[in-house]
Amino acid sequence: MSPPCPNQTKMKTKTSEKWANILLKNGEIILDPDGWDRENFQFSFFEEMISEDEFDRRMMFSTVIIVPPKESK
Repeated sequence: MSPPCPNQTKMKTKTSEKWANILLKNGEIILDPDGWDRENFQFSFFEEMISEDEFDRRMMFSTVIIVPPKESK
């Protein structure tokens, strides 16, 4: 039996909150979450299970800033 095609394997899903905790390590802050459902943001960001690709897509449609780390004196 041949191995399954990559798109046939189950994708890992997490909430957007968990993806943000894993992926946003460089000072990124979501200012305007246009990529998420604004009418039901609580569900869309904190409860809905999505893939990393979907999280990246939603980030692309959102306003994000990067706050550089403060330099130590």
